[in-house]
Amino acid sequence: MDFVHCNQCFICPSTDAHRKVVFLMSSCGHLFCHKCIKSAVDASCRICQKRCTYLEVNRNLKPELQIFFRNPSELAAQYLKNIKSVMDFQKYQRDRLQKYRDVKANKVMQYAESSQSEVSKRVQGERSALNERNQMKMLLKKQLEHSKSLEVQLQKRNTEIQELRRRLTENGTTGSFINHSSSSITNDRDEM
Repeated sequence: MDFVHCNQCFICPSTDAHRKVVFLMSSCGHLFCHKCIKSAVDASCRICQKRCTYLEVNRNLKPELQIFFRNPSELAAQYLKNIKSVMDFQKYQRDRLQKYRDVKANKVMQYAESSQSEVSKRVQGERSALNERNQMKMLLKKQLEHSKSLEVQLQKRNTEIQELRRRLTENGTTGSFINHSSSSITNDRDEM
């Protein structure tokens, strides 16, 4: 740490164990050696004159203050590692959320397609039932018309039979008249 020095007397840390210099950091951000702090008259900083507190610069210094004494390249590497960890964590969370949304969207699409298919089947079924109903109505109408036609023919035949009976009783001759009537009835049946 080639930048550490007392901001008042400019003494630097010594590599000599006998001349070990203790440094303190002020709350205003200045460094002082132990001797300069002892000679201070009050608790104000000797550089900026602000009232301050002092912490000894050692391994027990708060982590938020220790970073000021770390090698910038190591600090940058640590920050990059932390940033990468943060980015990896956020990407993992984002990917999980997107996967959930994709699965949910696929389920919604499948449900929509299934519903649309079901609606199409129902519409087709209703159309088919309506067509069948219309065909049945037409068939019923034809059957009713045919039935009325048969009723008219039956009524006509009954009238003819009654007329023939009346003639038969009036004429008293049954042979030639019956043959003529039966051939007439046979012809009418063939027409049906």
